[in-house]
Amino acid sequence: MEPGRHQGHGGAWRLPAARVGFARARHRAAVRHHGEPGRDQHGRGDEAGIGAGAQLRAGVLDGELTRPGLMAEQDTPRLSLREFEHRDREAITAMHADARVRALLVDDFPLDDARVAHAFIERMQAYYRTHPGLGIWCAERWVAALSDEDLANPEVQASLSDEALALFSRPVPCFVGWFNLMRVTDMPQEVEIGCRLIPEVWGSGLVHDGGERLLDKAFLELGLPRVWGICHPQHRSVRHVLRTLGFRHDGDRPCSGAAASWFVIDRDLWMRARATPRRQRMRASLEKSTTSQSSSTIL
Repeated sequence: MEPGRHQGHGGAWRLPAARVGFARARHRAAVRHHGEPGRDQHGRGDEAGIGAGAQLRAGVLDGELTRPGLMAEQDTPRLSLREFEHRDREAITAMHADARVRALLVDDFPLDDARVAHAFIERMQAYYRTHPGLGIWCAERWVAALSDEDLANPEVQASLSDEALALFSRPVPCFVGWFNLMRVTDMPQEVEIGCRLIPEVWGSGLVHDGGERLLDKAFLELGLPRVWGICHPQHRSVRHVLRTLGFRHDGDRPCSGAAASWFVIDRDLWMRARATPRRQRMRASLEKSTTSQSSSTIL
């Protein structure tokens, strides 16, 4: 018997029905958030001009449905980054209502408040215009409402029309958090990298996907001399990600009055890290972390 299935016809039917219900809910949410695929907010189709299509201190650092403002040059195979819009307010407040997301932040603002989230989006939309190439970007991954296994299930097929099956097999964008390249508050001429992700995608590797893409952007597109990473001194996950990306520790000192660990990377360091397989960089970071912890224990 498959995990999660009940024996007997009734139990076997309830699970597909629940999955279909979940798929419908996911699709409705995506339509509310992005609009119907191929339609703009006024119901116009592609002829209306639908285009193709952030802090490590705040957490650890795909598709066909497109909307204006998508930043296709920042996409990775699993991740899409775009400018924040007012339709993202609910996703921002929901993410910040989770205490796990706000643990060990260097700069925590009450973004679980809809008014604060609205002001944040307003500020970001202005920031994109005044600081070309920089900002905090909405991160999404593309997920089909029903898996291939679900779509192959005869009971699911029997409960849906061909049109519905085609609709639920189409990937829809799901909010996963944000990534950023922003001016450092304490050093306005410098830029820091970062991200904030929902717990459901922690450990998925998306933090590395986004981090690597933004370092490419920083050095290969914007020509920055260096990029900083700032995190809480006790945030081991962020420190590990920064080391995996090739950052070196530059000491612990306050950031905007809060305790912080500072990391930095220049173009040469990134080019060397970029040429090294990610898995190898991750192992080296873990080994360094273990060595540092052992040394601290001895001392």
